Amino acid sequence: MSFSKGKRGKSGKGVVFHDLPPLKEDPGASGGGDRAGYHEVHTSYNERGSDVEARASTLYVPEKLAKEDEASILAGDWDMVHAEVTPSVLILQALGLEEAIRRHLIEVRDLGQHATDLQLSELLEEANSLRRKFKSWEKLQAVHMPTVTPHRQSSGEEAGGSSKNVKELRLFLPSEIIGKIPFPTRLAQHEFQYRFAQAHTTLRDLKEEIIV
Repeated sequence: MSFSKGKRGKSGKGVVFHDLPPLKEDPGASGGGDRAGYHEVHTSYNERGSDVEARASTLYVPEKLAKEDEASILAGDWDMVHAEVTPSVLILQALGLEEAIRRHLIEVRDLGQHATDLQLSELLEEANSLRRKFKSWEKLQAVHMPTVTPHRQSSGEEAGGSSKNVKELRLFLPSEIIGKIPFPTRLAQHEFQYRFAQAHTTLRDLKEEIIV
């Protein structure tokens, strides 16, 4: 199983994760989740220096969390609810999908009203692909975060990527639902560490641009 490596985005696209564990397009149609658990990983980053530079990078975090998942499963501290997708991979895939959706919406916005038929066709194809990938990921989320499914329904969310508009696709990541519905705290911790790494890498890249 391959894990992501971080890379600086260009043209305002931010930091993205590459070489994600493959999120296939769908051809067809327990824990607390408390705020304290989400933020307790702050303590891992109190140090300063080159060691933190490495530990907070998008190159390091995916591998680190994958090893933590493996150790927890082997120790019996975490049930392997999916044969291939561990908690850290679920969140990593979600962030990759989130970034892809964001880039797509930027492209749609920048295209304007004078788009050619070819450009519109390409955007439609990309939108359909994103909806299929969302549907595939949503099924994985239902395994790891079963409480999200009824939450989607109560929120009036169309299930299975059936929304016609890509901007209406909602991932309901831990950071969005924390304090609202219960879910495994580990998932919130994973999301925080990924986002911390993204922010850290972005700041580092900005510093490099300023120095140059």
